[in-house]
Amino acid sequence: YIGVLVLATVVVALLTAGTSLRTKVTSGVALVMVMIQAMLGAVTVWLELPADVVTAHLGTAMLFFAATILLVAFAAIDRGAPAWIVNAGRVGANPDRRFANIALIGMVAIFVLILSGGLTSTTGAALACSQWPFCRDGAPWPTEADRYIWINFSHRTVALLSGAVVVWVAIEAMRPGVSVAAKRLANAGVVIFFAQVMVGAMYVFSRADNWLGGLHNAVATLLWATMIVLAMVARRSLTATEPREDVSVRAGSRQPIGQSGVPASSMNATALPIGPLPAGARFDGGGASVAAMASPPLNLLDVRRWGETINAYVT
Repeated sequence: YIGVLVLATVVVALLTAGTSLRTKVTSGVALVMVMIQAMLGAVTVWLELPADVVTAHLGTAMLFFAATILLVAFAAIDRGAPAWIVNAGRVGANPDRRFANIALIGMVAIFVLILSGGLTSTTGAALACSQWPFCRDGAPWPTEADRYIWINFSHRTVALLSGAVVVWVAIEAMRPGVSVAAKRLANAGVVIFFAQVMVGAMYVFSRADNWLGGLHNAVATLLWATMIVLAMVARRSLTATEPREDVSVRAGSRQPIGQSGVPASSMNATALPIGPLPAGARFDGGGASVAAMASPPLNLLDVRRWGETINAYVT
């Protein structure tokens, strides 16, 4: 059923007017991931669950999950709604390519961590290090040349390094100009990661309880999704519109007409309906300030005569 739904999504993306190229490409990638996933699943059954193929199957599933997340985001951006997706990472943010790259590194680190955990589980090395946070016999690292112990210890090392990267991303998210959405996602990533560590520790203490094993995988998937969205939100900030200071009008400046970017000769283009100006009125015309002045009681005054009146008061 998933393959049929993805195929239908591709067809709709190709036939719907206004669909961007990236949305079409992402839907195609999702379809390819489903096909690869199906083939790897068949190979897994034929070869009776080899560890490397099962790990590749898990990695493909995570990539498919990432493609679906991006596909939803790109489709929303194409439609311009909902606003909480379209504006994520752009409101209150300045373009920050450094943080965008760091968020991408964090996403890749979690993907490697998931593959490491999958390999550890499928090789039967999940409890090779029978203690936590130590490995065996109170030693923080393996003291014997056992393949499974080293696989488990390698996974713990990858988890430690990945955690450091997640914390680094959260620290970098505190930089000025990073969007509120990115800050929240980065902080959520830290919380979810440490929750994942606690679940992993309980899994060891429980001697491989199946419920905790499933929860460990679920929290890992949630962390993966968080880092994907964070990387996307950080990348969206690169297209944020930077506010520009409006310097065309400055109170109190006395700049002659024609030197503020609007030539005086262009002031006779149209006629404007203008009523009498009360005493004490202030007019800033491209920088020219006129204070405490009165205007003749005219109901219709063309722009040329208005400019002449201003020049008369200024001079």
